[in-house]
Amino acid sequence: MPKRFVLIDAHSIIYRSYFAFIRNPLKNRKGETTSGIFGFMNTLDKIKQSLGFELVGLVYDAPGKTFRDEIFKEYKATRQPTPPDLPFQIDKVKEICRHMGIAGFELAGYEADDILATIATRFQNQGEVFIVTSDKDLMQLVNDRIFIYDAYKNLIYDKDMVLKKFGVLPERIVEYLALVGDTIDNVPGVPGIGPKRAAEILKKYSGLDQALAREERLAGKQELIELSRRLLHLDQDVPINVSVDDLSVKPVNMAKLAPVLTELEFHSFMRSLAPNRTGTKTRIIDDQPICIPDQAAFGVYIESLSGPAYVAVSENEVYRTMPERIDELLNNPDHVKIGYDFKQMLRLRSIEAPYFDLRIVAWLLDPNRKTYSLEDIVNQYLQEYGEIDPPDSAHFVYRLYARLNPLLQAQNQESVYWSIEAPLIRVLRNIESRGIRTDAQYLTDMGREINQNLQQYEKKIFEHAGMNFNIGSPKQLARVLFEEIKLSPVRKTKTGFSTDGEVLEQLGKAHPLPALILKYRELAKLRSTYVEPLLDLAWQGRIRTTFNQTGTATGRLSSINPNLQNIPIRSEIGRRFRGAFVAEKGNCLISADYSQIELRILAHITGDKNLINAFRENKDIHAHTASLVFNIDESRIDDEQRRMAKVVNYGLIYGMSDYGLAQGLDISREKALEFIQSYYNLYPGVAGWREQAVEFAEKNGYSETMFGRRRPLPDIKSDNHARREFTKRAAINTPIQGTAADIMKKAMIAAEAAMLAHRLVPGLILSIHDELLFEVHEKDREQAMEIIEKAMINVVEMAIPLKISIHAGPNWAQIH
Repeated sequence: MPKRFVLIDAHSIIYRSYFAFIRNPLKNRKGETTSGIFGFMNTLDKIKQSLGFELVGLVYDAPGKTFRDEIFKEYKATRQPTPPDLPFQIDKVKEICRHMGIAGFELAGYEADDILATIATRFQNQGEVFIVTSDKDLMQLVNDRIFIYDAYKNLIYDKDMVLKKFGVLPERIVEYLALVGDTIDNVPGVPGIGPKRAAEILKKYSGLDQALAREERLAGKQELIELSRRLLHLDQDVPINVSVDDLSVKPVNMAKLAPVLTELEFHSFMRSLAPNRTGTKTRIIDDQPICIPDQAAFGVYIESLSGPAYVAVSENEVYRTMPERIDELLNNPDHVKIGYDFKQMLRLRSIEAPYFDLRIVAWLLDPNRKTYSLEDIVNQYLQEYGEIDPPDSAHFVYRLYARLNPLLQAQNQESVYWSIEAPLIRVLRNIESRGIRTDAQYLTDMGREINQNLQQYEKKIFEHAGMNFNIGSPKQLARVLFEEIKLSPVRKTKTGFSTDGEVLEQLGKAHPLPALILKYRELAKLRSTYVEPLLDLAWQGRIRTTFNQTGTATGRLSSINPNLQNIPIRSEIGRRFRGAFVAEKGNCLISADYSQIELRILAHITGDKNLINAFRENKDIHAHTASLVFNIDESRIDDEQRRMAKVVNYGLIYGMSDYGLAQGLDISREKALEFIQSYYNLYPGVAGWREQAVEFAEKNGYSETMFGRRRPLPDIKSDNHARREFTKRAAINTPIQGTAADIMKKAMIAAEAAMLAHRLVPGLILSIHDELLFEVHEKDREQAMEIIEKAMINVVEMAIPLKISIHAGPNWAQIH
């Protein structure tokens, strides 16, 4: 069987991958950009699947000048300077591939293209050679043995494909490009000669020299064309030693590769490259009494109701038994149970606290990660790789306890875990099992009304547009707005002019159509995101969402299947949507909502006397701020002035800049600066604290809440201005938002305990941002409201007391 050589233009792939993520770069927890490495690894896997992976060589551009720079100083002059975070990624790719057993080649004074040409022509008589690149220059090498593979388009170029794409055969690609030029490398070409004309010229003449002598358009261009030919011609005699054995891919050195992938947080690549684990090395003990010393911790894994349970009491022993045989052990409060995702295990068995949940602890230690699978945690903290079977799970959770518990202590987050996150596990499990009653008929009626409204808006939109079009297509909408109606575009994206919500709001000042589009989008989203999915679930009676404890960096809960956290409330129809959530017959719903909790936290954390006094005097904080800023008595503040003050009050919590405030209030930046300065003059403690919050993050690399929850902020000193400024805003809002999340969780724990103690059922059924929703028997309404209010207000002592708004009624819309 003939050999197949795969030569990869590594530099090109890394560059292309890096810029593919330029708007939203991938980063690890250290703040290092990993986009180029990630894209390269994905492409490498694609190459492996398409071409095989036995004889492989990676080729890089060496630093420094080449002969082309000597003959043409402007060569590649149009290229942007190398981004400062790219060399790190190139070095990491080289290191990764070295540990993967893949050879890499570069040589000072020569470009990657010349090295690729040299190696390809050297081995073409020993088999097929595939050059992986998207560079047109290398098409000149294509023959019966050398092919070009474009991994992005999944195309293999042979001679026929080259002819089809360029109109010339591979041996004339240099002449073709000498006429057309290459804007990427700044090869000049001939002005006015495009691809079509170049192909026509070369088809007409047997050689470029003949064309120069006879083609009028090329008169006087001989020197320019000759320069281009020299720049484009690939050197096939680069003095580099490469053997077949050099290109033979060696076994992966996982011991060296794994730490690099772990550092980059490339967990999926780690799993794909790691050899399959054959099973735990620990001894499996079947159906024997489990002996655990008093107050000792043990690892537990329960996969299903009917399957076996696994208990690890040491690093060397795992007991396998039926779950019912360890109920007494699982419900013994003297033992710490170590496991992964106790909320899920509580669906299967009764397990008494304390729980050491590795999923939650790993999240507390590093809340910026995207995934917290057990495999990821084992990879990161134990440096062991491969699939994990049930006995392994118990074995590894036991071992992880010894690694993660000291780290939790070192970060001073023990209290956050044991007083907030651990007790919340059972509370969330209880909420999920209770669910909330949903009125299917109400949703059906709302869906019908929304459909009618959508039809009316569609008619109005088409009337204003003067034509019918697909309202959901950004491309068609852009054509209507900017070509037909001729509104001025606001912002351009890769695919054309933007038609996002912010743009439509601005365009709405000049024409009624954008406002109609926004209304249409709101209704369409309400229908597709809430009405239709919830209607499918509503016929089951009670909807049960799933809460994610590890879904955000600030500590807030998120919810999925369905997501009940983002039910709209700002619009009238969005508020009415909550009417679908109802109490059972004979019951009522109770909504308890913290009033301006983030502003109260701001007052407490900053110690600003004016802000504290305003709350102590029970003032309308937004009207109070407006009266001071505008120098008007509070009684004379109108709705617009109060709204502006509200934007400032909350905007500055979130680190809003003068530009952001100008956008939010639709005023000039100068006016926004005046507004902000007036605010700081009124609340100097807030201004001082904001500076301190950023300084703390710059010094320590993280921000923290009142209760000690940490959020790493690796970009706080980034060279990238936009990312650095974004991180500074996070340094300001995280202590406020994170503290609010902590208080909310403590309130859930306290309210749940109080409701259970008084046997008020069903009890807590939903948590949405700063609001808790309860269901109780109608006869228990007053008692429950009193208990809930007391529990929520007393969870923390601050310079100003917490305050809640509490109401009861038959459905959520009427009480919120």
